[in-house]
Parts: sequence; C-alpha cells; structure tokens
Amino acid sequence: MGTASSLVSPAGGVGEVIEDTYGGGEACEIPVEVKPKARLLRGSLRRVGASRPGGLIGASFKSTASVQELECMAEYERLKKEYEIFRVSKNNEVASMVKKEAKLDRENKRLRAELQALQKTYQKILREKESALEAKYQAMERAATFEHDRDKVKRQFKIFRETKENEIQDLLRAKRELEAKLQRLQAQGIQVFDPEESDSDDNCTDVTAAGAQSEYWNGGALGSEPSMGSMMQLQQSFRGPEFAHSSIDVEGPFANINRVLLALIQKSVSAKWEGRVCSAVTPP
Repeated sequence: MGTASSLVSPAGGVGEVIEDTYGGGEACEIPVEVKPKARLLRGSLRRVGASRPGGLIGASFKSTASVQELECMAEYERLKKEYEIFRVSKNNEVASMVKKEAKLDRENKRLRAELQALQKTYQKILREKESALEAKYQAMERAATFEHDRDKVKRQFKIFRETKENEIQDLLRAKRELEAKLQRLQAQGIQVFDPEESDSDDNCTDVTAAGAQSEYWNGGALGSEPSMGSMMQLQQSFRGPEFAHSSIDVEGPFANINRVLLALIQKSVSAKWEGRVCSAVTPP
C-alpha cells in the first residue's frame, strides 16, 4: 500500500510535484504512467469488458487511478481508526498514571506527617530517658551517701558501745577493789561505819589507829559541789590506768547520750563515796 504522497493527480502533467497534506511523507515527482497491480488491473478490465462492448479497448488510466485512490482512502481510514484507538488508550493510561501519581503524592504526604510525628515522639522519649538516667544517677548518689552515713553511724555506735562496756568493766573492777579493801580493813579489825547508822557528824570521818586521830573533810562539808578537777580525776581513775592520760570524746549522734551516762556514773560514784564519809577506825 502506498501513502498519500504517491497518489497521481488526474490533472497533473510530467514532473508535477504533489504536496503531502498529511505530513507523513515527502514531496516527489510522480511519473505520468503508473503500472497498476495485476489483480486490480484484471478486475477493472473485467468490469469494463463486461459493461461495454470492445472489452479492453474501453479501459482507461483514470479508472485505475480511482481504484488506487479508494484503496488508499480505505487504508487511511483504517490507520486513522487504529490511531484513534491507540490515542484513546494512551490517554486513558496517562489519566490512570496521573491518578496514581496523585494517590502516591497523598500517601507520601501522609507518610511524611507520620515520620515527623515519630521523630517528635522519639525526641520526647529520648528526653524522658535522659531525665530518667539523671534521676537514677542522683538516686544512686543518695544511696551511696546514705550507706556511707550508715556505716559511719555503725562505726560510731560500735566505738560508743565498746567504750561504755569498758567503762562498765572499769567500774566493776573498781567496785571489786573497794570491796576487797573493805574486807582487808575489816580483817585487820578496822571498822567502817555507815553514816546513816552512826551518830557522828555526816560530814566528818573519825579514823583512830594506834592512838592517832585525824579528820577528813570532803567537798560537801563546806556546802560546795565537787570541783571539775576532782570529777575528771575520778573519771580517769574509774577508767583504769591505761586510759588515765586520755579523754573520751565521741562525736556524733551519741554525744548527748555519752554525757548523760558520764553524769550518771559520776553521781553514782560520788554517792558511794559520800556514803562512807563518816567512819571510825579503832585498833583491835
């Protein structure tokens, strides 16, 4: 099949150039005589021979050109229909692609919004994690400080307990020594009277040994309290010789308890000594 550029114009002469109105071919020279196809020529000759007497004598070039033109027009219509179908199908495909693109754009926007929300959530969780770690470290520091204070209190209490146990042992030892001394004095025939049982002066102690007589006045005889030096000497004597040149000063939460116990011990010892203020010693 030819194109529109190969058609022969009935009024054309030799070397005539026909313009291509469809823009699909090239302008060229068309010869005057164009050999038609054998099938078309035979059919046209048959039709002409059957209609007119003389047969082949009435056949002309015009009829052949018109047949070719009809065939070209039919081919053109077919191609035009195919092109329209192709164009419509491609337009439909383009429309579907545009719809898909719009849908993908919406999906992309939605995913971007979700990504931003996830990033904000991640930043929030990260800040919460940092604050939780900081609180954890602070709690660990407080726990370490508390354990240190607890160990310190335990050590101070242990020292306080050991000190008080030693003081109690020293007091018991001093008591046993005093009892032993009293027993030795009684064994030697020296009698020690309790001031509550004796009729003599409460603030006076008469000791007679081998015709000698002496008087001992304690601090209470003059109506004054014992001095600080005598109390410190008494405290050091009760703590034993190994602590005679040292002083107990427990710092911490048990300082007040230590002072109270020391005051009680001093009062008890002073009461024991005042109980034997007045005593008479006679030879056997």
